[in-house]
Parts: sequence; structure tokens; C-alpha cells
Amino acid sequence: MPAFTSEVNICNFSEIELPETDMSYAIDIETLSTRSNAAVLEIGIVPFSIPLATIYPLQAFRAVFSPHLYTSLALSEYFDIDSQTVSWWKDTDIERAKQYDEYLANGIEYPGLSQDRALDINEWLVDHKVNAAGTDIYAWGASFDFPILENFMHANIASGPSIYYKNKRCARTVWDFAVGKCANEDDWRIKELAAVKDMIPGKAHETIYDATVAAASVILAYAFTNEVSQDLYKMRSLRGI
Repeated sequence: MPAFTSEVNICNFSEIELPETDMSYAIDIETLSTRSNAAVLEIGIVPFSIPLATIYPLQAFRAVFSPHLYTSLALSEYFDIDSQTVSWWKDTDIERAKQYDEYLANGIEYPGLSQDRALDINEWLVDHKVNAAGTDIYAWGASFDFPILENFMHANIASGPSIYYKNKRCARTVWDFAVGKCANEDDWRIKELAAVKDMIPGKAHETIYDATVAAASVILAYAFTNEVSQDLYKMRSLRGI
């Protein structure tokens, strides 16, 4: 293993002000389908800084939606619910599946109407200048998350403020480029990411956790790539290239 060791800082101070420049964002969405018009259960967006190697999960945005929202005629035409995905949820997260079943049984709309939360999402993104030139927003699977987010926003606030982010990025592509798809669990870079995961509160398939992991993978990927670039530069310098 190289002497170089990456460090990712998980900032656990809720009152800290985010840096004004060089900010990126990671988004994760949990759904009831794998289609681009999937019914959305949860959206999480986490700020992070690649130059500072710091993630700010306590400054994140999180919105949770009840499946009951999508049983209304007004929304059913816009959103898809897939029985296989529902079954997967019940097998993957029994506690959450019971919670959602309770929402459906009792007709609870928690924590609010989807249109209200869509406006909240839009306002948060605008306030954090996510739509500004040069600001990157990452998703682990960009071809999955971004179309679903866009459909959700347009279905809820078609006549409201538009959400537009210029630099959509795929965290998985960045990671694969830096590490390679064939790396196994014994690879030191995989161990670096695993060590960071141990510091993140929550669990897989919770949006803030998954978005934080995506942010960590981007920070580490850039650190690994930078280290390799520096090594190549040193080798070329020694060879007089």
C-alpha cells in the first residue's frame, strides 16, 4: 500500500457556515420503481468540498414522502409504483416497510404535501447556488437519480420556479475512473472508502447516508487521481522528460 493516505472529514457541527466557494453536492433518491417517473419516497442532498476534503451531512436537505401520496388520482398518472421494487423494500428494510404500510393503511400524508416539499427542494437548491455555473451536483448513478428528480419536480411545480443545474456528475463514473471496476475488497483504496463509511451515521438506502458515501467516493477518487498524477510527474522529472 502506498504511503499516501487520504483523509475525508465528516463535519458534525450543525452551526458551521458552509464555504462560499468550491462547493459540490451529492444527491440520493429512494423510490418505489426504477423508472424515470418513479414514485419518490425520500430525497437527500449533502454539501461537500473536494478541495477541503470535507462533507457536511448536518447541513443536508432531506425530504420524506408517504406512499399514500401516490394513490391519489392527481398524482397517479405522473408516478410509477413497481411491485417488484415494493417487494425489494420489504425484504431489504423491514422496519421502513412496516412504517410505509402504516402510512398507507391510515392515509397519513407525512411529513407534508409533495408540492410543498418540491418547492422546499427548489428553494434549498437555489439558496445553495446549486444551479450556479461551476457548481457540480453528483449522484452515484446519474442516469437513475437525475431523471427521477426532474420528473418529480416538474410534476409538482410545473408552473412554479424551474430547477436547473448545469453540471450533473456521476459519482460512480468518477470512482471507477480512479479505482477501476475490477478492484476488490483487499484493494487499499476500497479499504479507504470502507473506513470512511464507518464514520458516517445511518445505513445504506437512507438518502443522507448514501449521498454522504457518494461524496466521500468523489473526494477520495480525486485524491487518488491527484496522487497518481504527482507520482507520474516525479517519475518524468527524474527521467528528464
